[in-house]
Amino acid sequence: MYDHGNRNIQRMASIVLGILFTVAGTVPCAAGEQTDSAAPIADDKKTHSHVTEAKKAPVPAFEGLAPGFQLQNQYNIVHRHAFPSDRPRIVFIADRHVTNHLAAWYNPIAERYLGPEARESGAYRKKEERYEPPESHVRIIGVAALDDMPVIWKPLVRWARRHYARSSVLLDWRDDVARAYGFVPGKVNVYVIAPDGEVLLHAHGRDPKDELDRVISVVDTSIAKNQQEAEKTIPEAS
Repeated sequence: MYDHGNRNIQRMASIVLGILFTVAGTVPCAAGEQTDSAAPIADDKKTHSHVTEAKKAPVPAFEGLAPGFQLQNQYNIVHRHAFPSDRPRIVFIADRHVTNHLAAWYNPIAERYLGPEARESGAYRKKEERYEPPESHVRIIGVAALDDMPVIWKPLVRWARRHYARSSVLLDWRDDVARAYGFVPGKVNVYVIAPDGEVLLHAHGRDPKDELDRVISVVDTSIAKNQQEAEKTIPEAS
């Protein structure tokens, strides 16, 4: 009876999680400064200030300086990101409509800069498995835009991300960060940000196509430039 009950629970969990991941995508965050969960964060309450028309309007690629932000991940840990920083950053922002398109963008980039163990399979894990990224020349940050997520789903969203995503996922409940970054809804948004905060590239789409090569090229150039500048400061400091 115990085994039968367990199977029923697992079956029900699979159904619920299947629905959940249809309405809520997962974007991993492989790095970030972490503080205690009591630190102030972006307001987690749902408001009615969302402008549907703004989401439907075409949005050009974001340009200028990237704003700093802080959000909780699925483990209620606050991640702070500010500029200038010590290395380039790659920021992924996506909503629930591109769940099935994330891996095509994220995995090649994560594998290139963090190693094959950074890949996300999207498979359910009975036990939580937290992935700690290795030291790298670039930081990878994932943000889930959840403004159109019904309030009733919030506890399940956190639970699902703990069992489906190994890497940290920052939860942007009101899309405050997404809107600040000129997020294009219904598409995977990828930002390459220089250490000084300049947005070097904002690519967005469902299928990465040729965009993936462009993202990697910009990241590699930024890493090389950052390393050269770091080498110059060593003799000056000595």
